[in-house]
Amino acid sequence: MAKREKKFVRMLRQAFKAKQKNAIKYKFGIRIPRNFREAVELDNENGNTLWQDTLQKEMDQIKAYKTFTDLGKGTRIPKGHQKICVHIVGIVSLI
Repeated sequence: MAKREKKFVRMLRQAFKAKQKNAIKYKFGIRIPRNFREAVELDNENGNTLWQDTLQKEMDQIKAYKTFTDLGKGTRIPKGHQKICVHIVGIVSLI
């Protein structure tokens, strides 16, 4: 009985986490997209390009400040350096 109860509780927690992960997110009353495709869909729904403009502005700033160096796909990492995964988060300017 205890094993079944533990399994049931674990399954409930997994289902709740999956529901949270896929839920629509809002921050300060603004819907936040989870990925680029969802950002484009939001722009289309609202009839503007705020998310796309913000992402482009962020990419331009990264290039202007020379934050990262793209070595190309399949290139070995130089000694003394570490490979990092990048996740870009855009911010909508309402002004």
